[in-house]
Amino acid sequence: MAHPPPLHLDRPVPRRTRPGRPADLDATTDVAATRRTARQYRGATFLKVPNMGHVAEYDPSGCVAGLTSGFLRHGKLGDTACLAEIPPLKVEPVKGSNR
Repeated sequence: MAHPPPLHLDRPVPRRTRPGRPADLDATTDVAATRRTARQYRGATFLKVPNMGHVAEYDPSGCVAGLTSGFLRHGKLGDTACLAEIPPLKVEPVKGSNR
């Protein structure tokens, strides 16, 4: 899996800048908790990521990593249309499971 290039910021990142980006399939950090946390920071941005688990930046399209990188570099969220293109996760039953 390719990772985004290292950040080379064109300005300092303000302490208040926080990207909240929960994934709808995250069993560890739910969307509501991330939304509540984002509300605590002035200037926070909330972005719900579809079809991903706990580490949304690993989406195969690179959309979330690109949005996060752009947010950290420029202090604003770019075009989020790519979120609609993140493919659903393929879920397979566990062999030997009775569920």
